[in-house]
Amino acid sequence: MNARSRLNKDQVRREAHEWRDLQTRNALSETEAEAFEAWLAADVRHERAYDRAITVWSAVEHLSADDIDADLMLAHAAERRVGFIERLRSWPGTNGRRLAAVTLCLILMVPLILWYVGERPGGTPGPSQPNPVFYEYKTANGEINTVTLSDGTTATLGAATSLSFADGADARGVVLEHGEVFLEVASDNTKPFSVRANDLVSTVVGTAFEVRYNGGVSRVAVSEGEVTVHFPIKIAGRSTGQHKRLSLTPGLQASAEDERGLGDAQPIPVSDIGAWRDQRLIYDGATLAELLADIQRYSRLSVEIDPALEMGALGKVSASFNSRDIENMAETLPDLFPVSIDRTQPGQLTVGPEPASRP
Repeated sequence: MNARSRLNKDQVRREAHEWRDLQTRNALSETEAEAFEAWLAADVRHERAYDRAITVWSAVEHLSADDIDADLMLAHAAERRVGFIERLRSWPGTNGRRLAAVTLCLILMVPLILWYVGERPGGTPGPSQPNPVFYEYKTANGEINTVTLSDGTTATLGAATSLSFADGADARGVVLEHGEVFLEVASDNTKPFSVRANDLVSTVVGTAFEVRYNGGVSRVAVSEGEVTVHFPIKIAGRSTGQHKRLSLTPGLQASAEDERGLGDAQPIPVSDIGAWRDQRLIYDGATLAELLADIQRYSRLSVEIDPALEMGALGKVSASFNSRDIENMAETLPDLFPVSIDRTQPGQLTVGPEPASRP
């Protein structure tokens, strides 16, 4: 390796760490995001270097003091980090076993990291908490059921909803697999309460709010108290390690999608929050996927989607229906979206592209 190639390698590595640091400190602006994508595409080494920067910093942040040599335990945190990074840089050439040990450490930690619902405090109780207790709740199609969780929280589950609840020593947490739940959280300042719906995490101490996860969209709406929500910031499908955060108060809602991220807070009539408990399905900026998911949850209809239908290009709608009249909801779909429906097969709703207009 000549001096020039070595310099280029160091420059690429330095730039990768600079991009990682920039994304850690704040969300990238549109201009910065475009510049980042251009940098990734400019050289195949850039993507590898960026992935390595993410891995290295993950190792640094998760290793304990016992994992670091005594000569790197400097007085100042910044000095420790610089010293440790310099040591990391020398590992491949001097002692490959150390890099392997860090990699193994990360692999072993993945299940533990995934266990936590979000950033502490307020995550789902994990293995570090003594003897957390777990519960699972499910409802059938068309069924609405109210249960009291072990901490005194009241949870009303909508149709075809599945969730789990963990009650630990210093935190409480719900994972909503699919469906909807209205929660009246029992206040406990020593044990924050969190709800995960896909990657959207909501954290409270005591309040009343609704969480939905249908058709790939996660939604949170607050009727009492205050809820903090956060969702990963991604660029071209890559997680930046950062989250967009919102604070929702009564009469505010927020939604998140993997491709679009977390949107801004939007107003919602408090009377509309959890309206499904009174057989009212109210939609405000909903996708076709969300409506189809509810049609299946509140009826015995099987929904089939024509592969030719471009779901992401259909837009969003605002509408309301009675959950006891799903047939009307199904028949109304062509009035809301550019689609066609086929009911020729008993018990099945087939949704396809809108018929081509005739001259």
